[in-house]
Amino acid sequence: MDISYDAEQAESQQVDRDDNKAVRFAKYLKLIDSDPGTCPGKNGSVCGQAMVLKGTDVGSETTIIHWASFIRECYGVVLANDRQGKIGGPELTLEIDESHIRARKYEVGRVLRSQAVWAFGSICRETRECFLVPVVRRDAATLLPLIEKNIEQGTHIISDMWRVYGLIPTQLQGYTHDAVNHSQNFVDPNNPDVDTQNAENMWGRVKANLPKNLTNEQKGAYFSKFMYEQKYKWVDLTTGQRFKLMCDHISHIYPGPFKVPWTI
Repeated sequence: MDISYDAEQAESQQVDRDDNKAVRFAKYLKLIDSDPGTCPGKNGSVCGQAMVLKGTDVGSETTIIHWASFIRECYGVVLANDRQGKIGGPELTLEIDESHIRARKYEVGRVLRSQAVWAFGSICRETRECFLVPVVRRDAATLLPLIEKNIEQGTHIISDMWRVYGLIPTQLQGYTHDAVNHSQNFVDPNNPDVDTQNAENMWGRVKANLPKNLTNEQKGAYFSKFMYEQKYKWVDLTTGQRFKLMCDHISHIYPGPFKVPWTI
């Protein structure tokens, strides 16, 4: 039995496993593409970014989870500092909507009321910027202040017929508002521009990437990730541009001595 050969084979297999972990982590961050051959590198398998992750000792599954959590926290800090205040503005249209986010404990059983969470959000038709906020209630005291806090005056707002939104013209100043009755139509038959299809699509994409059994705080972190990718048009960036952007933002959060870091 060739012991030296077995040792070399075992070491090679470990290197392959480490490479795969680094690549999975890079794919999670969407720094590299999931499709084989699209990532620049040898045979399209391991790109430069993944090799950087490997070089920084992204090894165990626990380490990957911790790094992923760290990056999600960074998204929120970046949005709090690099976002130019509110979204929307004159000549821009925002669709607003609330959505029920459900979860089953251990992915089995019926959904309990305590496990269901409402979220409120909006997306701009022109810029694709958005905001998402977990909420406990959908009442006027909750939603109207969120509209004022996150949406610039002069914005045209489109919503469904939820009764709170009917208060926008009288309770809030500086907005125009249209609504579509979803119990009858998804698009206003009298005005084809009045619909909330973008908002519905947004919620579908959010839920598709949202793990189960999260706390409200954890949901907020995933919402920040989604908002970050919308703001910086992540899907339009090359892998190198994504990596550079993340590194630049992290350098603002941890700038080194004698510099003021970004904080929330």
